[in-house]
Amino acid sequence: MWYYLQARIDKFSIEADPNQLPGGTRLFIVRGEAVERFAQMTNWDYYEAVKRFQRVLEVSGINEALKAAGIAAGDTVALGDLGEFVWSDDQSEAAAYGAWLEDMASRGRTRQGGSKWPTPKAARGGY
Repeated sequence: MWYYLQARIDKFSIEADPNQLPGGTRLFIVRGEAVERFAQMTNWDYYEAVKRFQRVLEVSGINEALKAAGIAAGDTVALGDLGEFVWSDDQSEAAAYGAWLEDMASRGRTRQGGSKWPTPKAARGGY
């Protein structure tokens, strides 16, 4: 059996840094072979990929574990050594999309992915 097939998305650990970050927020570090690999393979420039990763955090139990560890809105979540994001209690579509747009702008990136696909025939010039 291939080694990479043995990693499970629901096997992770959460470490809460006891020191506060500037602004009084805290840092929570999520470690787990599968979730870190999944984050590595996610193309953060596509909103649909971000939504997929958000769903993985939910079904793997990571969101609930972060809440149990005392995470609050504005705290930072680090995914191993790969990257980080700011926690929001608002998990709505509008909040996720707004956060994604802010992240894209902060990185100087333009929007990718589509909210409607396939493109209607009329918008393609009738072909």
